Amino acid sequence: MWRETHYFASEFLHSRASPPDSWTIADALAISSLHSCVEYWSEKFVTEMFNTASAFAYINAPPAGPLSQNEKNRIQRAFYRFEVYQNLYRDPTLVDVGENRSLLYWNFSDCENEQLACVHDYLFRAICPAYNNVFEQRGDVFTAVDLVEYGNDFDADPIQKLLSKGLVHLQQIVEAGFDKAQQPDLDSLWSPANNTLYAALKEANRSDDGVYLSEYTQEEQDSLVQDNSTLMQDPDCGPLDAWAWAHQGQSRSDFVYSDSQIALRARGYCMWDRVRLEQWHIFQKAWEAPKYPYHGDEQMSRKAEMQMWCEKNPRN
Repeated sequence: MWRETHYFASEFLHSRASPPDSWTIADALAISSLHSCVEYWSEKFVTEMFNTASAFAYINAPPAGPLSQNEKNRIQRAFYRFEVYQNLYRDPTLVDVGENRSLLYWNFSDCENEQLACVHDYLFRAICPAYNNVFEQRGDVFTAVDLVEYGNDFDADPIQKLLSKGLVHLQQIVEAGFDKAQQPDLDSLWSPANNTLYAALKEANRSDDGVYLSEYTQEEQDSLVQDNSTLMQDPDCGPLDAWAWAHQGQSRSDFVYSDSQIALRARGYCMWDRVRLEQWHIFQKAWEAPKYPYHGDEQMSRKAEMQMWCEKNPRN
């Protein structure tokens, strides 16, 4: 795995390999099929971000017209990055490969890693209803991942294992659910998941230096992008401005995938052009994370209740 990851980083992140002069029919069909799947998920992502009344939504203004090409490209790149990660680390026999995983986020800015986090959280929520529906039909409601709506359970092993199967498989689940032949295999998903994207996103931060982003000079803020410069330079400042606005009161140990931005990731906050963000008026006041249900003692009590139920009703 070390070799595969370093090869991928060398060929596609540190430099940009030219596309082949010719394609085999099989390769062309595979790429076309994957891109169709990326387009499918990108469209569903946008619909969810714009039209669903999220319990976390801080942005209440309506969307500002159709997507720009920059926004489409940005969202699709994040879905492709999701697929790349799952393809590289899907093998459940792999031990923890955190050092190798770092190549897939240290080559990107914190803002771009937050874009990947938006996609991760969206797909997690998208797949949960089909998964939970099976257990509800079996009367096994406490085994379902029923905390996902509050954003507290994004590390749930069953859903992480399903996410590792990739976009095509996830599309099949969302469209058709789990057939009867698949349902007995769902219990096996409760074993610990290795090398999850959730874990990688949590690792995508540097050690805490106690300095809030609001204390950075403009030059220091610019270096956050330049030090992790990727091959695709975003021509619009909207995503980076939104990311910086949302992290003013945090240090570099929380620049990526912090719980404080769960609500914003539920609306894809760092995916949009500056003009759209301005029409949403999000820069008019400082970001304050809403208070969620199931925090502190209440959350611990709920999880203890679930654990007790599962111990009394062991899965065969």
